[in-house]
Amino acid sequence: EVGILIDMSASMMHEELIEIIKLKNAAPAKKQFAPKWQRTKRAAKWLLARVPKTSRVSVMAFNDSAQVLGGRNIHNAKLAPSMEKLSKEIDTLVPNQGTNLHNALTEMRKTMPNMTNLYIVTDGLPTLANPSRKLNQIRGCKGFKAKIISGECRAKLFTHSISDAPLKRSTEVNVVLLPLEGDPQ
Repeated sequence: EVGILIDMSASMMHEELIEIIKLKNAAPAKKQFAPKWQRTKRAAKWLLARVPKTSRVSVMAFNDSAQVLGGRNIHNAKLAPSMEKLSKEIDTLVPNQGTNLHNALTEMRKTMPNMTNLYIVTDGLPTLANPSRKLNQIRGCKGFKAKIISGECRAKLFTHSISDAPLKRSTEVNVVLLPLEGDPQ
């Protein structure tokens, strides 16, 4: 039971913040051909191509929301047309918005409750959160809905997302981490 989460937030287009800002207002075609986004898609397809044929797989793209790819929640890895459909759909994704890791983990667990392995292709810490009483208690991080969030608060948001996520303890989580300027954590 393999899950693959692909971060398609705006930061996935480039390693440098100034270039991300420039690309945010670009046409969808330009965003799809941004260098870091091309690497992201290659990494996701590489993972998909190496899923054991005996597996069931779910692929989801996420930014401020999460969407299941391939027209259905779970695919049989030994069915080539199903895997090809997933691969082609990865090519249609356009990066934009922020990153809500908690939402993505929650949706993946709903989609694949018996997931044994999870692969996350991302470039760093989340920038968005779902409203939560626990988050309101994090010292110095008020306004998780703000347009700008500090690195310290992003690290705290990551910790919250992981600890509050409904993943089974036995789920093995692996991260393919792409570079992003200004995120030393």
